[in-house]
Amino acid sequence: MDVYAIRLKRIREVIADKFSGNKGRFADAIGRKRPNIYRILSATTSDPRAIGEALARDIETRLGLPTGYLDHEGGVRPEAAAAMAKLTADEDRLLHLWRPLFQDQKDEFLAKLETEAERARRIEAELTRRGFDKFVPDQEVGKHIKPRPAQRELPLPVRESTRGAKRSSRGK
Repeated sequence: MDVYAIRLKRIREVIADKFSGNKGRFADAIGRKRPNIYRILSATTSDPRAIGEALARDIETRLGLPTGYLDHEGGVRPEAAAAMAKLTADEDRLLHLWRPLFQDQKDEFLAKLETEAERARRIEAELTRRGFDKFVPDQEVGKHIKPRPAQRELPLPVRESTRGAKRSSRGK
């Protein structure tokens, strides 16, 4: 099976798994016009090479799939699977959101991220220096904090009506 047929098969699998077979929702998710997707996926497509390299990579990026996912019949390449297994869900999400950005956006984001990371390191160092770096489970917090005396409810002061006073001053 050539790479184009594999891509077509894998896209049909993705549509079945992630979109419950709804091609329209798939088209919306990847930012393509529905008629174009219907044409590409139709069994009577005259051009089996309709899913080229650029379209395959764009679909993978927009759906958060690993690069090369659509090109391999068994799923992701082994080396890509090993790299993906090491990423947390947030890291994986960040990576897929990162790819479509323009270079100037990436540079700006990295500068902000470096600033925030340095700030977090300084805060962590200060907390460690002060001895607050140890995790205390929620149920243990009460053992380390003195309880405050119970606050008794005080009655709210009763306000006297000022209406009568205003009338009497007007009448004089």
